[in-house]
Amino acid sequence: MVGLFLLTASAGILLVVLCTRAIYREHLRALKAAQLRDEYLKSHPPISDEEFLKRCGPGVPSDTALKVRSILAEYGILPREQFYPDTNIFTMFEEF
Repeated sequence: MVGLFLLTASAGILLVVLCTRAIYREHLRALKAAQLRDEYLKSHPPISDEEFLKRCGPGVPSDTALKVRSILAEYGILPREQFYPDTNIFTMFEEF
């Protein structure tokens, strides 16, 4: 009976340790993402739609470019004015 209790207690402690570790790792990932986002925002000041369109490549329809900029901003990753034509949301946070 004591053996079963110790086995159950050990399994419970192991579960708590594993859950705590997972929560801590996720917390560190969130902190790193916030840090990278803050660095991006500091290095990319807001730009107007006109400036955004000037930086787009030739042949890019202005209405399409501005619509894509607005749609990406709706996801809340970055403010609309800080999406640049060369912003790549898929590689922004690839460091971690």
